[in-house]
Amino acid sequence: MMEAQADHDTHRSNHSTTESFVSNISPFDSLPIAAKQQELLDIIDKARRTTTAINLPQIAVVGDQSSGKSSVLEAITTLKFPTGGGKCTRFPIHISVRRGPNEKVAASIIPYDKRPTEQKKQLQEFSLHMRDCNIEDLHDIVESAKKLFWPDQNNIKGYAMDILSIEAVGPRMPNLSVIDLPGYITINAKDRSGEDSDAEQVMKLVERFTRGPRTVILAIVNAATDYETQTVLKQHKRIDPQGARTIGVITKPDIPSDSHSISEFIQLAKNDRYHLKLGWYVLKNRKNPEDENLSWDGRNEGEKSFFNKHPDWAQAGQERLGIFPLVQKLQKILLSTIAQELPSILKQLQQARDECAKKLTKLGDCPSTVLEMREQLRRCWVQCQGTVTQGVHGQYMIDQEFFNADKKLYAESGISINMLRACIAKQNEIFDRTLRDWGCAYDVVDNHLETPSKIHYGSAKPELVPPPRKVTRAQFITEDVEPLLKQHRGQQNPGDIDPTVMYPLFQKLSSNWQPLVEDHVRRVYSICSIFIQLIIQEKWPTRMQDSLRKVMLNDQMDTRLASAHEEVTKIFTDHSRYMQTHDPEYIRTVWNLGAVSARPTDADADVTIAFILCEDIVRKTWVYYNIALGIFLRNIIVQVIERHLVYGLIDIFDQSHISTLDDEQIKEIAEESEEEQKTRDMLRDEKKRLDDCVRTIQNISWGNDWGNDLGMVS
Repeated sequence: MMEAQADHDTHRSNHSTTESFVSNISPFDSLPIAAKQQELLDIIDKARRTTTAINLPQIAVVGDQSSGKSSVLEAITTLKFPTGGGKCTRFPIHISVRRGPNEKVAASIIPYDKRPTEQKKQLQEFSLHMRDCNIEDLHDIVESAKKLFWPDQNNIKGYAMDILSIEAVGPRMPNLSVIDLPGYITINAKDRSGEDSDAEQVMKLVERFTRGPRTVILAIVNAATDYETQTVLKQHKRIDPQGARTIGVITKPDIPSDSHSISEFIQLAKNDRYHLKLGWYVLKNRKNPEDENLSWDGRNEGEKSFFNKHPDWAQAGQERLGIFPLVQKLQKILLSTIAQELPSILKQLQQARDECAKKLTKLGDCPSTVLEMREQLRRCWVQCQGTVTQGVHGQYMIDQEFFNADKKLYAESGISINMLRACIAKQNEIFDRTLRDWGCAYDVVDNHLETPSKIHYGSAKPELVPPPRKVTRAQFITEDVEPLLKQHRGQQNPGDIDPTVMYPLFQKLSSNWQPLVEDHVRRVYSICSIFIQLIIQEKWPTRMQDSLRKVMLNDQMDTRLASAHEEVTKIFTDHSRYMQTHDPEYIRTVWNLGAVSARPTDADADVTIAFILCEDIVRKTWVYYNIALGIFLRNIIVQVIERHLVYGLIDIFDQSHISTLDDEQIKEIAEESEEEQKTRDMLRDEKKRLDDCVRTIQNISWGNDWGNDLGMVS
């Protein structure tokens, strides 16, 4: 914690010959402000310090550099802002001013939400307090924050998205909150190369803080320059094209020397030239260097005197001239916006609180001993095993939060991987169709038998196997079967055949099976791995996830895959042996096909006995192929996919595995790092503050006097 009691003796000595910037009587005393109205402002400021994720009602002060923006802020808040000498704002400054008997100022930093945790923590520790002192200016506070954003003060570049939050209390302050944004940079063509980057940064920063529909924009326009050339109005048209939430403020009305320029700005103030729904106001800035030492009351007297001497400005309406009507308007707009948006703000705060609670849950408990860590592992293990079992069996109604079909991680089949059983079933169906359509290496186009090429199940051809070789029946026999028959000729008499010749022929027909099976195993393994990863992400504390994979789960999944490959090897080894089938369907089909066996005709007078024997071999092999295909598909799905990859997932979270881990492995998985401890502390603090904001809004009395209180500023 950085605590600094500000010493302003030096600054006060510089102003010893002048009246104090803060006097005892406030012109804002006549502004009606009720307790509930101040409560509204305090609620929103508290929410702003708690979270940057919600667009909260605010008044954002924007304008070109040297437009008089700082003078407007001084007039509104009664605080003095750094001006000139390269002291332009390089980060947003949120100022909350409240009426109170004693003067005091407190400052803190709201870190940019995209900063790393360590940097956020460092910035949140910034705190400055000045109590029971004359509030002269914000120089010390701004400089202290600047040193945090840019430690090297000789190399200050760019702009910070972090917010310097200043809370000031004094007896003559209005009840109001505004946010000061860096001034737009006007670039000459010759200077473009040097300043363009800064100009773009300012535009992006200002847009980030003004694009929200709950933001009222206070656009500062300098009467010393043609308003049509000022960047603030050009950008305003883009951010608030309808002019529905913008208040225009004309500064330096005493600068224009010619009557034409004055007339142009009077028309602007009358809302004739550039229409804004909330209208325009005119303020007079301090003009000369000696004016800087004027008291705040002196500044107001000078402004009043100017408008009395220049009655032309009254054409805009007396209610549009000077600081007092402007502050009254700002209070009214801000309070009514807060009151209107408060129910939806409450809902967003509740959502932010719930999200914060989820993040804390994801971090899990913070065990301090190995025994506590082991017990935490056991609880997570049991929970995961239950969810895995439900996924394997397709029981999606038990853990509905995890098995939510709206989750957007899908397999190639188009089914959410969370729904494991449905996803595996679909993948098996795709494999079944693919193997039936593309597993046979031959397409005998004029075959009178029911071969795999006769029936197509509509699957796309996989890239990992070649297309079936298209041949006629005669080609298949003469080019593939007859040579095979000659190679396997034994001691058979002419007209006899070695029945084992079916085996190598079957191997040729089924040569595409192995790559298709390996691809199916790979796809299912990928689905199962992702399913386990999703469970870990959902159920395990974030700090444990990487270590858990490293120490145990990766090896477990590798073992599942190795077992699956080993089973595939066994199945293909069985298919490489001489096969016998005891399926009665084989005998029945072969017997029925005997009547349609090919026999020599007059057209086939030259058909040899060998050809007829080959025809018989082909017929029997096709019959066997169809029977073997069904058995093979079942074996792959049941013995490989289900046994090792799918049902094997349940064994991964068997509690007996925990007992095999030594203390060092337990600590490697479950021990919390320093970074995680800081994240936990930040989340706990954020949740506490969000809870406080939610309770504060919920406890507001919405009785009849509430409307009356708001009516006081209408």
